[in-house]
Amino acid sequence: MEEYKVLEAIGQGSFGRVFRGKCLLRGQIVALKFIPKRNKVERELKSLLQECEIQRGLAHPNIVRTIDSFETENEVVAISEYVPGQLFQLLESNGPLREERVQQIACNLVSAIYYLHSHRILHRDISPKTFCSHQLVKQNCDFGSSRKMCINTYVLTSVKGTPLYMALELIEEKPYDHNADLWSLGCILYEPLLGKPPFCTTCIVQLIKMVRSEPVIWPGGWSKDCSTFLHGLLEKDPSKRLTWPALLEHPWVQEGVVFVEHSLNIMPLTDPLTVSQHQLKQQQCKELVERAAGQSRVAGQSNIRKLSLYQKKFHHKDLNCQLCRLIEQWMMYLYLLHL
Repeated sequence: MEEYKVLEAIGQGSFGRVFRGKCLLRGQIVALKFIPKRNKVERELKSLLQECEIQRGLAHPNIVRTIDSFETENEVVAISEYVPGQLFQLLESNGPLREERVQQIACNLVSAIYYLHSHRILHRDISPKTFCSHQLVKQNCDFGSSRKMCINTYVLTSVKGTPLYMALELIEEKPYDHNADLWSLGCILYEPLLGKPPFCTTCIVQLIKMVRSEPVIWPGGWSKDCSTFLHGLLEKDPSKRLTWPALLEHPWVQEGVVFVEHSLNIMPLTDPLTVSQHQLKQQQCKELVERAAGQSRVAGQSNIRKLSLYQKKFHHKDLNCQLCRLIEQWMMYLYLLHL
């Protein structure tokens, strides 16, 4: 820590505390993320350090860059570029935005998510609070939520995310893939156009009912390209959702996506599956569903422990308490689901 000076607290994520700081050698203003080691077993710490290395290897203008990472006696410290402001603050201060501005935001976010998915990384917590809004909208890969999928892993089941922006497959605790990120993308592009997410309530039971059974409201006044783009993303059935590579070719974002020259991983998530890969994915889904059916009440208690991280993440002065209550209700719902 001798190279860095902590200046002020700027927030808290699911991973730990975040401070604005300064690199004393270069004079650069940075963000310092302090991730406690407490209550983490050796395997978890090893995974965290590997995740830090993955983050350091990402280089895209629409993704907050991780500069350095190291350990202290009690914490893992991740240093990233400092980008002031968040997308939700832009929405709160300006209200609904013009379609042209939302289209610009869409191009930036699609660029970032395509880059992540090309590296087999799922974000899993795409919401207005995970994006910075200074000049370019930049995606912040939360160390507590993002996940790099191994080769031959096609679906996940762990519940991650912010309830208002979760895809139906996540809410119902079904196996999901990278298309869950694209539902969340649709939600945070719908919100600045109308001033609220597609489904909005302070009651988690009501939210689940709405996402399951109510249609998305589609007001007039948008261009045809904007409407078809959001219709494609906000498709409840993930197999029918607008995804790669067709998403890149959609006329609403086609001209604005930023591609970065890089060596793609084997089997990027942005490539369509072959017949054999699709069969393997279906088999993994079946096995995960069968495994989940045999789980006991312990599974619900485990989800409460995981989701308590989000409660801590969102309990700070920048968030209104209605969302805090919604997260608490979501935790209780998951517990009751497994009784």
